[in-house]
Amino acid sequence: MAFYAFKTIDVGSVGAGASTEKTWTSDDDYTIHKIRFIEKTGGDLYQYEVTISIDNYVITKDIVSAYALTGTWNQLPVLDISIKKSQVIKFSIENNESAARNCYIVLELHK
Repeated sequence: MAFYAFKTIDVGSVGAGASTEKTWTSDDDYTIHKIRFIEKTGGDLYQYEVTISIDNYVITKDIVSAYALTGTWNQLPVLDISIKKSQVIKFSIENNESAARNCYIVLELHK
């Protein structure tokens, strides 16, 4: 398994107390090695709660703070999640911060 590409999902701005969902349909078979949240303005993501699922299988077992998926690449947990072509990964996000947050989600894809 070797690095193949990065896939960036632009979440856009999520207002304080608001929620959104973002999805990506895999265009091939991959292993999602790591997932990184990047707040575009450098704001905190402590109360930015995320549920991640692939074809309705929830891999976060409820929610996880996006803060657990921030930092430098070598600080992120290795996930190694298999995703097949045409499977859908969904990020359900609730912003419980006191201000809007504007993020990217970056998937490190391996083959």
